[in-house]
Amino acid sequence: MESVWDVEQYLNKLLTLMLAYAKAGAKPVKNPITEEYGCDQCKVVQVPLDVVIRYYFRAKDKSHQSLRNISARQKVFNWLVDRDEQERSLWVERFRNTKEDLGAIIQAKMESRDSMWQPLGKPDAATNSNSSQVWTDQQMQFQPATKGKGKGKGAKDKGAGSANVVPGRFARSFQNGTILCPDYQQNQCWNNFCPKGRHLCAYVLPSGRICGGTHPAVHCPSRNKGTGKAGKDKSKGKKGKGKY
Repeated sequence: MESVWDVEQYLNKLLTLMLAYAKAGAKPVKNPITEEYGCDQCKVVQVPLDVVIRYYFRAKDKSHQSLRNISARQKVFNWLVDRDEQERSLWVERFRNTKEDLGAIIQAKMESRDSMWQPLGKPDAATNSNSSQVWTDQQMQFQPATKGKGKGKGAKDKGAGSANVVPGRFARSFQNGTILCPDYQQNQCWNNFCPKGRHLCAYVLPSGRICGGTHPAVHCPSRNKGTGKAGKDKSKGKKGKGKY
């Protein structure tokens, strides 16, 4: 059990470091954009809190998935330290050699190196199951899509993806296994250190991709503007109204 505590202690220290970055970087960037709901915070402040917190939660989620997959707990600790130190060393190198702000560097490296954070061991069958990837209407208390147009279109657009990720619905997780907070999707959770999942939009677009924006699914511009026709049209039906 000692190595498990090592993982948790390392994650706690990593969280402290991320908060320190955000505090030191709470300064406006050069030529900042007008801050509004859902905008890219890297164009507003030098080190946005939501960017560094996303980095922390990715490290935490992947470490915990690895601990569930394998019994070699010390190996997970070594894996976590290796991945974190590699990525942060790239931040330093790019920060020294460019004029980019640290927040933009962190965000760019998170996207380009996401595949490096695949959990150790085989994924849990429950996590890998298609049926666990989309919330039921009872769980979400919404009626985003019904059988018919929404499902048929989803099967075409999604291609090789899960047939259960239907345009107009709300996904439980990204395809890389990252869990999304269900309460945040309903705009009912404001915990920056939420244990229920990441605070990113779970709305499934007509293409079958998950939005992933920094807004709840109920406020997703794509959903509200009607780009996901099944999601918008059916959510106003009789069954949808009965849920509120």
